[in-house]
Amino acid sequence: MLSIYTNVSEQNPIKQLFSLTPELKENPVGKSLRKAIITKIKASFPGICSYESQEKKASETYVNLLFPELQKNGITTPFGIPYNTLIERCIPTMEDQDWIKMSVGLVFKLISTIESKYETVIKQEALDIITKSNTLIEGNGNQNLLNLYQQLMKKWQPMQAHQNLIDSEGIFNKYKELFKSEGFINQYKKDSKDWAPDFKAWWWFHQWLKISLMAEGTDKKIENIIDFLKTQGIDIPPQVQSHNWRVFKLWLCKGAQKTPFAFDAQDLGSNVKTALESGMISGLPSVYKFLLGIVVHSKSDNIGKDLVTTSALADVIHMSYPLVKKGFRIITGLMSGILK
Repeated sequence: MLSIYTNVSEQNPIKQLFSLTPELKENPVGKSLRKAIITKIKASFPGICSYESQEKKASETYVNLLFPELQKNGITTPFGIPYNTLIERCIPTMEDQDWIKMSVGLVFKLISTIESKYETVIKQEALDIITKSNTLIEGNGNQNLLNLYQQLMKKWQPMQAHQNLIDSEGIFNKYKELFKSEGFINQYKKDSKDWAPDFKAWWWFHQWLKISLMAEGTDKKIENIIDFLKTQGIDIPPQVQSHNWRVFKLWLCKGAQKTPFAFDAQDLGSNVKTALESGMISGLPSVYKFLLGIVVHSKSDNIGKDLVTTSALADVIHMSYPLVKKGFRIITGLMSGILK
């Protein structure tokens, strides 16, 4: 990081804002974004399970059965998740039914990874839904996720202390002057010699992101800053120059191996995996068919019918429904697996 702007005694709030960059390895803003979307996917799983036990009828949503951590946090619907308003605004390409389909598709895929014998039953359409949903979430040129990341950057705790400054009149011109100062230019040339290429791009990306939060921080003005810095011999990575910075995707990767940022079955977490495994290991009727039965009979436009083969669907349709004592034993297996 630039030592000239990271001195703890520095009282200049603009320089403090200038120095703020999320850690590359453990990006807290990226983690918040990922957690918010995964929670949205989980909370969108459809269906209510009806069963009888000791002549008493009861029911429970599959969200609560498979994802009990949501209920513990007071989340009972996909509209009650943290940042839901931001998600809907920044990712308009995903409608309610799209979130439901993705949730179902991911659960189906997870089942196939637990029990390979079910892999042939899950049609390619289920996997295609996951791919399509990820494309819808990202948006054209990854702009949906970038817009959401930008909004969550504002909510990052170190940034919150500077929100009034970001919103203040004339902040862009004051911020721009830092890039033009001889002190910055000399210090950057000295410090950046030791920066890894990924970090260098990371640092500049977040500079442009912060400028884009300012009222006057347009792409054109960012381009003007870049042009000036080039005349001063400042090396800015090509992937974060001009309009390229908006499609920069390093922050969308996860893990040291830079795994592409795509939502997949493993993102559902250990609770649902434990629940599914518990139902299968105990020798109870197929949890796969159990879940499909709910999806087929749910009021969510029968999502699930297009995700299974005809033979598997026939088996599901012939299941007794609502579930009776056998069904309750399945639920008990699920719950015991989840609550361990």
